[in-house]
Amino acid sequence: MAGHVFSALSVLVLASGILAEKWWENTVIYQVYPLSFYDSNGDGIGDLRGIEEKASYLSELGVGAVWLNPFYKSPKVDNGYDISDFRDIDPQYGTMDDFERMLRTFRDKYGIEIIIDFVPNHTSDQHEWFKKSVKKEGKYTDYYIWKDPIGWENGKPIPPNKWSQCSGTSAWEWNEERKQFYYHAFYKEQPDLNFRNPDVIEEIRDLFQFWLEKGVKGFRIDAVPFIFEDEDLTDEAFYGEETQSLPEAYELVEDMRAFVDEYGEEHNVDMEQTNARGLNNTVAGYLGSLKPDQMPNWVSGNHDMVRIQSRMGSATDVDLVNMLNLLLPGTSTVYYGDEIGMDSYQRMDKSGLSAKLQEDYRTPHRTPFQWSDEKNAGFTKSDTPWLPVHPDYYRVNVVAQNRTSCEPGETTHLKNFKKMVELKRTNLAFRKGKVSTYVLDDDVFAFVRAYGRVVNLVVFNLSKSQSKPINLAKSIPVAKRAKLENIEVKSVNMPRWAVSMGGQKGIYLINGDLKDPFRSKRRITVRRPLDLYYVPISGPCRGAMLAAKLLGVDLNLKLVDLPNKEQMKPEFLRMNPQHTVPTLDDNGFYLYESRAIITYLANRYGKCDTLYPKDPIKRAMVDQRLYFDMGTLFQRFGDYWFPYMFAGAPRDTAKLAKLEEAFGFFDTMLEGSIYAAGDTITVADAALAASVSTIEAVGVVDVNRFPNVSRWYRKCKATLPDYQETNEKGALAFKQFADLLINKRKFAGP
Repeated sequence: MAGHVFSALSVLVLASGILAEKWWENTVIYQVYPLSFYDSNGDGIGDLRGIEEKASYLSELGVGAVWLNPFYKSPKVDNGYDISDFRDIDPQYGTMDDFERMLRTFRDKYGIEIIIDFVPNHTSDQHEWFKKSVKKEGKYTDYYIWKDPIGWENGKPIPPNKWSQCSGTSAWEWNEERKQFYYHAFYKEQPDLNFRNPDVIEEIRDLFQFWLEKGVKGFRIDAVPFIFEDEDLTDEAFYGEETQSLPEAYELVEDMRAFVDEYGEEHNVDMEQTNARGLNNTVAGYLGSLKPDQMPNWVSGNHDMVRIQSRMGSATDVDLVNMLNLLLPGTSTVYYGDEIGMDSYQRMDKSGLSAKLQEDYRTPHRTPFQWSDEKNAGFTKSDTPWLPVHPDYYRVNVVAQNRTSCEPGETTHLKNFKKMVELKRTNLAFRKGKVSTYVLDDDVFAFVRAYGRVVNLVVFNLSKSQSKPINLAKSIPVAKRAKLENIEVKSVNMPRWAVSMGGQKGIYLINGDLKDPFRSKRRITVRRPLDLYYVPISGPCRGAMLAAKLLGVDLNLKLVDLPNKEQMKPEFLRMNPQHTVPTLDDNGFYLYESRAIITYLANRYGKCDTLYPKDPIKRAMVDQRLYFDMGTLFQRFGDYWFPYMFAGAPRDTAKLAKLEEAFGFFDTMLEGSIYAAGDTITVADAALAASVSTIEAVGVVDVNRFPNVSRWYRKCKATLPDYQETNEKGALAFKQFADLLINKRKFAGP
């Protein structure tokens, strides 16, 4: 059958208390359908303890996050998407204690984050909100979309308009007790919430807060396009015209978000009916459609789709799709079982299932995970799992694909998957590199990932059977810089950099530069980049950033939303109880106070001794300048400026005089020196330049009045690496922020 390579989640909200952080940008998200993952108590149903018991397996895969489908309390009219209590666990999955223990195991033992499905569009009709709304109890009266009939026909009420729900029947359901219709985009048991009611929005925010405080890292927001409907109830010329994808829906998510990234419309490609050019258009077109602040999110399967193995029609296609998913830039989302090539159970005997499961077209794609060749694939000790296990489990399972007795060169889906994840996590070009796509002939598609001198090439032959001789160097010049790995050269008569690829094969070439640490065949440990939590308007933050640039230390910058008190979240307070920025996270070692961060970076990662000298006297001079900056110069600026800027207090001329005195001290220190601590630039110059630029930005002190400071300042601007991007823009933003606060008070009046 025709096969779609990719689908896309519409919206992810990823928030670890630091709402703008981007830990997820190059991670692998593994989707778990809880009912089908692992049964810990033998009742035939997957549960939270079962997921926890398999945490080590997910760690071995190398995933960075686990996305859980709904586990909330629910009557299960729609497989748990009809939620009767957002703050409780459905008993079939376990308890809240089970959830919290599972989360701690993943996070604390394995470093894997938890993302959960969140369904704001509707609730179950068994939810307390709906029951109270039916009775018009207080604020709950308008929690849902209630409308009067537009008339009566043969004693029956006529719906407000002709809108239909997803199955094609009317989207309006009459409630006899309230004598009104309510709107439902899905089943009648799933009434839509009224998001034009501020109380509803506040309830949803409270739910976000509830799960964030439990330790959840983020959310996958379900049914976002359905959140708002046309307020005038305009009839639709076609389904969804007035009831889906209204701008207010995405504005609302933006307003609620911890961090929201809109990954674009679902984009599918049919690998059986397309060629290399079609695949290229899909990949390049999607990447080109993203805004600069958006990251790609590749989703090769989910609980609503036919599995890769079934829709692509070939076992080798599983590896092709996984390779494409994992080695392109961005987040890779993988559906449970696709790493071993599980198949949809299209010929399932549904006679013993409930009517709902028999009718649901998605049931064959949600069968129990195949752990081993034991009874029921090792999923449960029960004789009757909630869904039948696919009969191919005896050969397609984790144990079989993990066996080490394979012949040399023999591999499995699982081993290939682990290798791709390892490359995504550890290879610089696959982690950070830019991408270029190529069409080598009708059936051969390729892309290059390049980061500095590290260049990787990935090639796909989409032909069903034809072997393709390809001269890579002729088609892609950078191929000459790459080292071939896992490629079988079929003909010795072919020129160098020419390979023969069998049908439906994928290969990758890794950079051969001797300086590339990832060239080694042995297993290596790669430290993740250092995280610096910051705000750009902060002088101390920019001082640390400038110093890192000077030291050649790569920082992963994570913006903290101070106005919304993100620094007060438990996750942040665990790192820094002072709830200040900058805060450094060096692989679990947390440090705050900007000058402490600067000296730590210099001591641990500095490659040039002159930037933070080892000689005691020279180092003492650098330290003195750092202490002067924070304890005198910037301190006196804050004493004078911040009460006026933030509270509108009168400017204190005595405090201004003390600040100008500090500039005089600094001018004297610079007498006869090119830089702050001598004739060589040091980390002290980075810190002081950030402070002086902040003070200069708001016009408090005229730097030109101090000739040595002025000369030094011009030198720093010309010498400090990436000064404009790292510091100047932030100083300007500080001025704009200050002007905004001051002007707001002026317009507000006394």
